[in-house]
Amino acid sequence: MERSVVTGVVGPKWAAFSHDVPARARIQLLLPWGPTARSVVWFSVRRDGSVVVGFTESYSSIERTSRRRGTEERLPPKLAASLGEGPRPKDHHLTFHTSGVVNERGGARGYRAPITEDKPHQLCTLDFGHPMIYPVTAPDPIRILLPYRARPETATRGCLVVVPTEAAVFFQDAGEQTAVVFSAKDKQGRLVRRLQVSLFDRGIPWPSYSKVITVTQDAAKHGFKG
Repeated sequence: MERSVVTGVVGPKWAAFSHDVPARARIQLLLPWGPTARSVVWFSVRRDGSVVVGFTESYSSIERTSRRRGTEERLPPKLAASLGEGPRPKDHHLTFHTSGVVNERGGARGYRAPITEDKPHQLCTLDFGHPMIYPVTAPDPIRILLPYRARPETATRGCLVVVPTEAAVFFQDAGEQTAVVFSAKDKQGRLVRRLQVSLFDRGIPWPSYSKVITVTQDAAKHGFKG
């Protein structure tokens, strides 16, 4: 990944923007689609810098899958037991705690490096379903219209990244991309967390469902007990 300063400038293959949002509020992100705006995902930055994220589409069931990379080792028992299709928990979301613990509402706990170190931390990848499955929503101060125009012929992918400064992270293998850095501030105007949303084409047709992809590690690697 390479980094470039966010100034609202448009480069040959990327565009970068910045936006202030209130911490602790549930911020909805709206994707322009034809004459409408579709609310595709929401996030919230808690007082301690933890990040909560969830899709806004109406869905009745979810399917959890997991695999190890580069090894045939078995999955941890709690994680393996949570896999498969089941009913969607009420207010389904993921919480990325500053400690490195990742909680999923109704799912198994995951672990990653703490998000306290002064460097970019990619939290998850968001593969959006077809925009028509999301609700039409009017923009306002906490429902923010993204500066990105999705294409009818190819699906959109989003990446959620914690960034330490107003400098966007660009993914070298993603082609044209748009990055928006949200500075979440408390009521006194103090910065709590900067969170970047990157958007780019996937190069495949739109799916009928959404998918969130996270990478977790064994608990012991970061000093946790599984």
